[in-house]
Amino acid sequence: MNKLLITMVVHLSMLLAATKAPAQDNFIARNNRLTLDLKTVADKVYEVPASIQPVTISDRVSKKFARQFGNITDAVWRKFDDGYEVRFTSHGIDTRVSLTKGGNYYSRVRYYTEKELPTDIRHQVRSTYYDFAITSVQEVEYDHKTAYLVTITDAKSWKVIRIVDGESDVWEAHMKG
Repeated sequence: MNKLLITMVVHLSMLLAATKAPAQDNFIARNNRLTLDLKTVADKVYEVPASIQPVTISDRVSKKFARQFGNITDAVWRKFDDGYEVRFTSHGIDTRVSLTKGGNYYSRVRYYTEKELPTDIRHQVRSTYYDFAITSVQEVEYDHKTAYLVTITDAKSWKVIRIVDGESDVWEAHMKG
């Protein structure tokens, strides 16, 4: 799961760099690979384990987590071969953090509504898609970069708008059935 998340974010970064490249074929190929990776990640994110086993966390990892994120009381830990995923709620925002085996932070995904969306990002979406309602936001942070995936909807369709470094594009577009 953690490797898939890293792969997704790395591919996202590569894809963003490719949007400035003149070779359209490169862009399409990278976008197709990234889309496949995102579908794989989505499958893993919603996967329910057959049995939930208690996860043993070392004091060192637990202390590092507490230093970085404060005293989180509702943390749910999952262990993977390459580290941990910690799910918790902070200030009403659902959060998933990926940590290395040693407890070092390397990525975060936050899930929230329009109310928590930074003002500049909200304005950017609203000024372009003024007839749409913002229904959800995923904020992905990796390697000191932040990407926003903003889901918007109107009567006939819904879209996911991707915003990175002030630039936006339509990540997904769907018609309602």
